[in-house]
Amino acid sequence: MYRGRTLILSMAAIALAAGCTTSAPASSPDASASSAAGGASPSGGAGGLADPAALQGRWWSWAASAPRDSNPVRDPDGTFCAENQAPDVWFLAGNFGGESRRTCSVPAGLPVAFPVVNFTGTADDCKTAMADANGTAVLDGKPLDVVRHAAVPIRIKGVQGNPVTREAGTFSTRACGLWVKLDSLPTGPHSLSISGSSGDFRLDVTYALQVG
Repeated sequence: MYRGRTLILSMAAIALAAGCTTSAPASSPDASASSAAGGASPSGGAGGLADPAALQGRWWSWAASAPRDSNPVRDPDGTFCAENQAPDVWFLAGNFGGESRRTCSVPAGLPVAFPVVNFTGTADDCKTAMADANGTAVLDGKPLDVVRHAAVPIRIKGVQGNPVTREAGTFSTRACGLWVKLDSLPTGPHSLSISGSSGDFRLDVTYALQVG
C-alpha cells in the first residue's frame, strides 16, 4: 500500500497531489466561495459528482490512469487533457506546483469537475493541509463556487509509472480539497484560471477551453 500526501491543483488537482490508501463512503462538504460564472451551472448529482467520496475517488483514479509522460497533471500545454476521460464527466487537472498554460477541447453537455487544491493521506494530513488551503477559480472573468471537502475515504486505481500512486494497483486513502463542479459549459470558447495554495505549495493554471 502506498501512503503519502500530495497536492495537486486542480484541475489536476492535484493531481495532482497524490497519496493513497481504504474506502468507505462518507461525506463532509461545506464552504463555498463566490458566485457561479455566467452561463455555467453548479453541479448537483450530474455525473455522480454530488458525493465527495465518489467525486474525489474518480478524479484521483483518472489522474493515476496515465503514466508520467502522458499524464494530464504533468501536461505542459493541454496535449493530454482528453486522456482516459469518462463518458459522463470531464475532469480538469491542476499541476504539481508552479504555472501551467493549457488549451483543451471539451465535449458539450458534460459535467465538468476539477480541484483547486487537493490532497490525499491520513485524516490528520488532510486536517493540516486544509487548515490554510485557499484558492479561486475564475471562468470568463467571473468567480466560480469553490466547495471545501474534508477528509473522506477513497480508493485510487492506478497504472504503472503514474505520478500519483507510482505503482499499478488499487490503493486506499483519504482525500480532501477545494473543488469546483459544473453541470456543463456553454458551447464556444472559454477562459478558466485556477489558483490555489496550502503552506509552501502554490499553483496557477490557465485553460483556454473550447466547448463543442
